Amino acid sequence: MTDTPLIPLAILTGFLGSGKTTLLNRLLKDPDMAETAVLINELGEIGIDHLIVDAVDDDIVLLESGCVCCSVRDDFTAALLSLHHKRSEGLIPAFDLVVLETTGVADPAAILQTMMEDPLICERYCHGPVITVIDACYAGENLAAQPEARSQLMLADRLVLAKADLVEAGQRDELAGRLRASNHLAPLLDAATVAPRTLFAPLTPRDMLARLDQARSAAGTPAVQAVQAGFGGHTSQYSTFHIGWETPVPRSALETWLEGLLFARGDDILRIKGVVNLAGEARPVLLQSVRQSLYQPAFLSRWPAGRPRTDLVMIARHFTKTAALNS
Repeated sequence: MTDTPLIPLAILTGFLGSGKTTLLNRLLKDPDMAETAVLINELGEIGIDHLIVDAVDDDIVLLESGCVCCSVRDDFTAALLSLHHKRSEGLIPAFDLVVLETTGVADPAAILQTMMEDPLICERYCHGPVITVIDACYAGENLAAQPEARSQLMLADRLVLAKADLVEAGQRDELAGRLRASNHLAPLLDAATVAPRTLFAPLTPRDMLARLDQARSAAGTPAVQAVQAGFGGHTSQYSTFHIGWETPVPRSALETWLEGLLFARGDDILRIKGVVNLAGEARPVLLQSVRQSLYQPAFLSRWPAGRPRTDLVMIARHFTKTAALNS
C-alpha cells in the first residue's frame, strides 16, 4: 500500500422502516454527493434507475450527482475492497468518502469491530460517523421491543429524525428530549433538511473535544448517569457516563486496565471515547473502543479541559459508573 490518505467510512443505520431509503433517495440527487461512494444493500430497492448515467458492472452504477453506488450482497468487506481496487485502477471516479447503508436489524458495533480488526480494511479506510435514522412515528415501540434499535441509538455519533412531519409538535418535542437523554453526545438532525456534507462529515478531534466538554458539564445530571426510562423501560439497561481524573496514567497500567476490562466486560461496554493523560506524554491521547476492540491511539493538539487530565465517556449496558471506577 502507498501512503495515500485513508478514506472515511460512515455507517448509515436505523431500524426496519425508519426512513433510511427515503433519506438516501433525497441525498443521492444532491450534487454534494459527488466524490462519495454509497454501499447499498440492494440497488433495486432504492429507486434510483432514473438517476443512473452509467453502469460499471452488475453491482456498481454512477449517478447524475457524481455519486458511485455499489450493491452489497453478502460481504461488505469484500465490497469495500473491490470498490477501493476499482478506484485505484481508475475504473470508477475517485471518491473521498464511503457511506455504508446497513440492514434494519444490523448492530453497528459488529460492523465497527470488523473494520477495526480487518487489516486490509484498516489500510484503506478509517472510522467515520455512525448515523442512526429514527422513525418519529414508531421510535417508542421499536426502542422498547428491539435490542438492535437500542444498540443503533446508543452507538450513534449523529441521530436523524425521520417522518417528523407525521407527528404532532408536542409528541415530536417529547421524543427529541428522550433521544437526547438517551444519547446526549449525538446531535439530532432533521431528515427532511440535513445536507449530505453535514450528515456525513468525518469525525474530527475538534468533535471529540466538544463532546467531552459536553459530557463533563453534564456529568452530574440524570441523563448522563443512565438512559432515561420511557422506551418501555428496556433502555434503562443502558447507561452513558463520564469518568475522569488528573493523575497521569503509566502506559503499562492503562493497557492492563483496558485489556482486563474489555476482556471481562467487552460485550457490555459498547463504546469508550475520550482522552488520556499518559505519563511522560505532554499531548492528550485520543482513546476509542468498540466492545473488545481498541482503535489505534492518536494524539490531539490540546486538552479538552484546558489542563492535562483523563476524561472518558462510556456507553454500556448492565455496567455502571461505579463498576467502572471499581475496576
